[in-house]
Amino acid sequence: MPDLKNYMEILVSQMVYELIQDSNQCKCSLCQLDACALALNRLPPCYVVKEKGEIYTDVQNRMNQEQVDIMMAVLHALEQVKLSPGHT
Repeated sequence: MPDLKNYMEILVSQMVYELIQDSNQCKCSLCQLDACALALNRLPPCYVVKEKGEIYTDVQNRMNQEQVDIMMAVLHALEQVKLSPGHT
């Protein structure tokens, strides 16, 4: 049975992981998940069908504007988490 997946989750989580590595903020899993949740709430979902580990979609996730939108949402989320981490 195919699975339904919000492809934006994959893109956001990858960007959060990449950007948090070069920052001076907490890198714990809770802070990363908080940043993902905050960013995803600012972005439109992009649902795709997944079957046997492969994503079947013609989503053009490398379009410049979409990448900028994702990066802005992630940077904003990381700043929010940095100012008020959920684990303190």
